[in-house]
Amino acid sequence: MDYENGGFERSVQRYACTGRGWVKLLTWFFSMLAWTILVSRADYAEIGSREFTAFVFVLIWLSSIFIYLCRACALGFITNKEVHIELAYTGFFTVFSFIAGICISMTTCVDSPDNFMGIGNSERFQCVGKSSFESSAVFSWFTFFLVLWDLQLAIKLRNGVFFWQR
Repeated sequence: MDYENGGFERSVQRYACTGRGWVKLLTWFFSMLAWTILVSRADYAEIGSREFTAFVFVLIWLSSIFIYLCRACALGFITNKEVHIELAYTGFFTVFSFIAGICISMTTCVDSPDNFMGIGNSERFQCVGKSSFESSAVFSWFTFFLVLWDLQLAIKLRNGVFFWQR
């Protein structure tokens, strides 16, 4: 190993310190925040779109750290097909994180039956102020924008330039 020139023999060993590596780590962190805050409420499973959101962000959380660790360790099955893996991963999760962000954002306030002063049931639109669903929605959108930026980095990896530079 050459310690005088940074201590790295190959570029694959520097992945953890690159912009792509940091984007993967930030994606992992914000997706973890999005789903853990969401499932911290016992009533998150009452609406199916919240369950979908939790599912999507758990998948992003697991796959982003898996790809990061495999790439940082320079495992051949990732580095040999890196362009295809990056485009598939980011393309798939860009679409699904956008849908999940919409789903959680639309369910922060829901219609719920309310028994107003003991007089029958009436439908009232209720929002729980500063709820964990709102916090989860914010972190969901952070994750979406990180995955979207990761998609731009994957396009740059394939083409050599960002899509707007052509």
